[in-house]
Amino acid sequence: MQVIKQSMPDFMADFGKTFFEKASASLNPTFVPGTDRAKAWEQVVDVVPKSRPPFPGQRTIIAAVAAHLFGKDKRAAILSADMGTGKTLMAGVLAAIGTHKRRPQRVIAMVPPHLVGKWIREVEKTIPGAKAYGINDAGSIARLERAARENPGAPKTTEFWITGRVRARMGFSKKSGMEKLEGGFLDLMRGDRRKKKHLCPDCGRPVVVLKTEREVEKMSPEDRHNLIYVGKGEESAETGDGQHAAWPDDAYFEKGRKSCDWVYHKGGLERGCGTPLWQATRRGVGDQETLLVKALEAIDGIGNTKAKTVAACADKDDVVADLCNGVIHSTLYAILGKSASTRAHNHIMRYGFSGVDGNYAISEFIKRQLPKGWFDISVFDELHELDGDNTAQGVAMGVIAGCTKKIIGLTGTLVDGYAGSLFPLLFRINPRQMLRMGYKAGDAVLFQREKGVIKELVTEDLEDDFVSSKGRKKVTRQTRNLPGLHPSVITDFLLPNAVFVELQDMEEGVQEIARKHGEDIRLLPSYRETYVSVNLRESQVDPMKKFTTEMVNIIKKARRTGNKKLMGQAFYTLLYAADGCFEPVDFEWFDHETDTPCKITLMPDNPGEILEKEKIMLELALREKAAGRRLLVYSIYTDKRNLLSRYHELATQAGLRSYVLRSSVPTHKREAWIEEVMEKGCDVVFCNQEIVKTGLDMFGFQSIFYMQTGYSTNTILQSAKRSWRIGQTAPIRTYFSGYANSPQMNVLKLVAKNSTSPTRRRAISRKPACHTWQKMMRAHPSWPWPTRSWSLSGKRTTTLLWDPSAASMRTIWMGSMGPQPCTSSAKFSDGNTRQECRKLPHRSSSARPSQVIRWTFWPGCLPRPTRLSRRSTKRSPYTRTP
Repeated sequence: MQVIKQSMPDFMADFGKTFFEKASASLNPTFVPGTDRAKAWEQVVDVVPKSRPPFPGQRTIIAAVAAHLFGKDKRAAILSADMGTGKTLMAGVLAAIGTHKRRPQRVIAMVPPHLVGKWIREVEKTIPGAKAYGINDAGSIARLERAARENPGAPKTTEFWITGRVRARMGFSKKSGMEKLEGGFLDLMRGDRRKKKHLCPDCGRPVVVLKTEREVEKMSPEDRHNLIYVGKGEESAETGDGQHAAWPDDAYFEKGRKSCDWVYHKGGLERGCGTPLWQATRRGVGDQETLLVKALEAIDGIGNTKAKTVAACADKDDVVADLCNGVIHSTLYAILGKSASTRAHNHIMRYGFSGVDGNYAISEFIKRQLPKGWFDISVFDELHELDGDNTAQGVAMGVIAGCTKKIIGLTGTLVDGYAGSLFPLLFRINPRQMLRMGYKAGDAVLFQREKGVIKELVTEDLEDDFVSSKGRKKVTRQTRNLPGLHPSVITDFLLPNAVFVELQDMEEGVQEIARKHGEDIRLLPSYRETYVSVNLRESQVDPMKKFTTEMVNIIKKARRTGNKKLMGQAFYTLLYAADGCFEPVDFEWFDHETDTPCKITLMPDNPGEILEKEKIMLELALREKAAGRRLLVYSIYTDKRNLLSRYHELATQAGLRSYVLRSSVPTHKREAWIEEVMEKGCDVVFCNQEIVKTGLDMFGFQSIFYMQTGYSTNTILQSAKRSWRIGQTAPIRTYFSGYANSPQMNVLKLVAKNSTSPTRRRAISRKPACHTWQKMMRAHPSWPWPTRSWSLSGKRTTTLLWDPSAASMRTIWMGSMGPQPCTSSAKFSDGNTRQECRKLPHRSSSARPSQVIRWTFWPGCLPRPTRLSRRSTKRSPYTRTP
């Protein structure tokens, strides 16, 4: 067989047309721009009443999603669009289309907490006649219950109920709902230790807890006095054919949600009535005045002093009643004044007011108390932040999605490069498809193995043959997820349910209309990202190398012993050292092997001096100020090692008007905070990128400087373009900084690798390397070659292979008679799997543990791999796992 090596551009130039023809023949798109069907849906978008007409690009996207949801009657759609493309406007128009095609729609939107007010404003500006309600405060449950009671059916006009994702998943405290039965006089005379029993409040019988034999063996002699042994026959005491139960104590009912499962009745065990044995309680217990003061302080314009004054006045009940109805009482107006009363009125009109500090989750209330189907559409903004498998807000999303007929997901970064993080989102918006594909809830690890890339490190500890007659082997495996997606994820899960839009698409539609009239219009300014490589001072290079070497040794030792806490602390200190060496950087830990406390210190060469990266940041800020531009500086060190205060002090000393946006600013007030500091005339704002990465439009900051990036790819992709929006007129410049030849470079490389994976789809196509194993087969035709190439060693070597022809794993044992035809790294011909192997000498008494690295891209069409066999034969060239 002749093998031709050809570059990908040349290959696509020769065969690309054939591929596109095959794809066009096999795919059946729901929406094709320019067709009669597409024009019909675009006319529907034009007919729907709206105060702000969408851009041509937005109009096309809205029509496509509407054709999917209402034309094909699909349940879910994901709108993956760049930040600033107008996802809120498009979601509002889609709800209006549902009202136009069917009946008035009632929408529940789960958004970040600081965007609740912005969503209400956007809906009111976009959809005429639509009603928007904020349910992000303590009185949200009462308003929902009242609205459902007054109108259990369809609304009269389009309604939007906006809740923050934190409020949607909040929980409440629980306490025991049990009663105790004190022992009688005879029990006291006998000295019976089981004198206190907990009775079920429903059936009135004593509640017991079943115990297994293993649990009984682990119990102390004192605890065994509370045991009850119930036999099933006369010989049960001799044969052990019985059941143990115990009288639970008070602490048992305080933890979790217990129920009446088993009871003790007439000398035996019986099934309980199943009644819940817990009751809800408030998180903070206080008097009514304290609760009222706390509720008043949450209103914008009312501080602690004025809240106490209102709580102490005679007609406070009338004040609270008017606040619940959205009215400012005359007494409250006299206390606050005109300006503060206006702010308070705007707050209660937007968020409402309630004097109750309830924390019952809105998602649970919708599921358990509201009529089924009361909400028609659920919208989830910043969908990528709800990808946690077992997180509270992820579960809240699944609950709300299951209570609505249609689901719309909005995100700017749908894929972070890993298949496992995409699985919870796909399962929650379309569980039937995932179940049909063979996946269950919680199969994120399996989905990562089959649809993503994994790297498995296998360590084998082999004893010396002279130690015992039968060699022993200890095998440990560590699995890591790597960026990459299987092509079937795109074709089977994303393309049928998602629409992808870039910010440039919005501009191209407007430019096309402008060219018809002989005009040239640009909606977006230029955008440029620059990496700034910073060199350490010469006097700091050697101390930094020494400190890095010592910290890396600590990390390796902690990893070997399984001390993850120490690893995390060491990583944090190692990355901080380059930015914090203006003062001594200490790292203290306890060495359990020597039972002694240890300490490592990186001493600065000139304490208090401005570091090189800080000089670059200040120079950039002064240059931007001279040009009439503002600078936004990001830093991840805001807590224990607080660098924001230092940067603020340095900027003030340099003559810059700087401010620090901290997480203590309430989420719904951050937008107003930014507007306030811009009115004061700021030059630089310092903050953590986590608190501004979603929803906030930073139009006033034309340059962004990263002092540190952090590990989160989604955070960087979201925060880097906070200023690059439609309507921005100034060029946008984003700078990423890092110290050269430092651990910070490893972080930047990892982030760059992850950020390119979802956009460039590195895992979809791989460079073929079939010539490697072809040469090996020609050199050794008699060898039983599988369809992969591997590296061999003259010594005994273990290599792990995936053989698609056998659809199973292989463990290959090679002795000294094995050939050595290739290097230690190989690429495979099928484009689906890549594997890297290391030479593994047989371990002697002084050798290190053997290591095998398996980096596998699991093909979704093949059967799932079986577990590796732990047994192997040294005489056989290979053994296949059963």
